Amino acid sequence: MAFVALPLHQLLLGAPTAFDLYMQYANGQKVLFCVKGHLFSCEQKEHLLQSDIDCLYIKEEDCKKLKQYRADNLVLLLQDSTLNSDERAQLLHESVSDQMQDMFDHGVRQSSVANSKKYIEAMVAEMMSNKVHSEALLRLTAHDYSTYSHSVNVAIYALALGKELGLSVASMTSLGAGALLHDLGKSKISPFIINKPGPLTFAEYQKMKKHPEIGYEILVNMGETDPIILNIVLYHHEKLDGSGYAGILGDAISIETQVVTVADIFDALTTNRTYKMAASYFTSFKTMKVVMKYQINMKYVDLLIKLMGKE
Repeated sequence: MAFVALPLHQLLLGAPTAFDLYMQYANGQKVLFCVKGHLFSCEQKEHLLQSDIDCLYIKEEDCKKLKQYRADNLVLLLQDSTLNSDERAQLLHESVSDQMQDMFDHGVRQSSVANSKKYIEAMVAEMMSNKVHSEALLRLTAHDYSTYSHSVNVAIYALALGKELGLSVASMTSLGAGALLHDLGKSKISPFIINKPGPLTFAEYQKMKKHPEIGYEILVNMGETDPIILNIVLYHHEKLDGSGYAGILGDAISIETQVVTVADIFDALTTNRTYKMAASYFTSFKTMKVVMKYQINMKYVDLLIKLMGKE
């Protein structure tokens, strides 16, 4: 039987569990610790921590229940004043990742878009109150590409940049939501094209180029009116010199969209794809500074270099 580790900080104290919890002995054997539906108490957590046990285990088949449990209890879990920045970052990262994976695997629904924005609001609140440091989130970015992990990475990079730029809570929330949803249109592109292990044909590339417009239309049809979010989704492939998908120039591209474009390119360069290995940070930043000098905002590239140097 396969098991998955569950950090103790992701269990709500004094609340019934949604799955059986197991403890692991030194020899690797798993034994039942708490039956589904029973309360996980503060005393139990303290006893485990005193025994140098910082996680329990659930059966792999219960992972779907865990994702729903995190979604249902995220706000309450974040109210735990004993959580440190890394623990809060991990909880937020896994919650957002769960939501985006579900969206790209099972289709875009109005509820999934709303939940994604809700998680971004929580992430921004934690960052702006300094309960979660940007560095803690940056350490969690994944380096093996999937559409959903790329979306989460871009949101983290963009929010870290937004905080350094001193954006307001409202602007940060829109920036983060736009970054997280920037590739929404890819949900309507054939997986064969998205995951093709090699160069796209001209026809395939033309279909891929439609994903910003498709994502924009999805959001508009769902009633989205935030101009920052819509601008990011529609124009994140535009370049300052007009060489982007739609040929939009310079100041016509919003600040938030320029930030997301830098985040998007950096993540694309530094993640493993089926057709290429990830480039190093040094090589990626050199490409951005030299090859893309007139295409993207160097102010945000320099700021990202500073941030990644702290990570």
